[in-house]
Amino acid sequence: MPKLKEGFVGSRRIVLPEAIQEMIKGDSFASSLYITDIGYYPTAKYHYRFREHGAKQYVLLYCRKGDGWVRIKDKRYTIHENQLIVLPPDVEHEYGASEASPWTLYWIHFHGSLSKHFAEGLDSPFSIPFSEDSRIFDRLVVFEDIYRALTKSFDMKEIQYANSALYYFLGTIKHLSDYRSGHSEGRTDSSIIERCRHYLMENIERKITQEELCEYTGYSKSSLSLQFHREIGISPMRYIQRVRLETAINLLEKGGMKINQVCYKVGISDPYYFSRLFRKVTGRTASSYLPKKSDEF
Repeated sequence: MPKLKEGFVGSRRIVLPEAIQEMIKGDSFASSLYITDIGYYPTAKYHYRFREHGAKQYVLLYCRKGDGWVRIKDKRYTIHENQLIVLPPDVEHEYGASEASPWTLYWIHFHGSLSKHFAEGLDSPFSIPFSEDSRIFDRLVVFEDIYRALTKSFDMKEIQYANSALYYFLGTIKHLSDYRSGHSEGRTDSSIIERCRHYLMENIERKITQEELCEYTGYSKSSLSLQFHREIGISPMRYIQRVRLETAINLLEKGGMKINQVCYKVGISDPYYFSRLFRKVTGRTASSYLPKKSDEF
């Protein structure tokens, strides 16, 4: 079986140069918690890494969908959808995607004086199952903000912003149970459309069926369709399509991602189908939403 470190369709990665990392270590704020590498590998078939002496930093692996596996010294774990693990520095490890259902992986290498605090207790699979308080989509929006900041430049201002966002990203994981217990006390009932939208946004990177929405809401297929037509005048499947394309437009307008990267982020694995669907529904090409490059004089 082939073994690939990178090069997956739609993937993205940034590795901060050693000189920039040394600059960060000299900054009193940034040095407390900082990123050295960050990336996103969608449907990473044949993905595999082995480090005999580990990495110099903590390595967070966040499986968004699919499956994979991780070995830390003599302990081996299976990693499923919406699970993550943090590998300790300087410890032999290896990991890879499942052959049958390769993972979509978000990953971050991080270090700093507070890194141990955020990594503590996450050296075995940690589940972030979908719920009304899981904030999966919000967390991944923060990931994109971090990534976008580091694509702009390695200026200390952008690095400090990215590292500040990392506090929130890791904090929502480490203190997830505390947030859920506190937030559930003040929850109010939402409309069926709002509940479905929340479910769609939390699971937007994978295929979603009307049957799933029925199971989540407790409605039959006919009843759910009736509710959608009454409230917004379209079917649940058309609504799923609308939410995907609205999210894609937002990602395109923010910049920093190519069209074949955006389509994976909204649960469409075929860039050609995505482009055709986009033009059919919106009347415009996906590329027309990309930020215009400023003229150079």
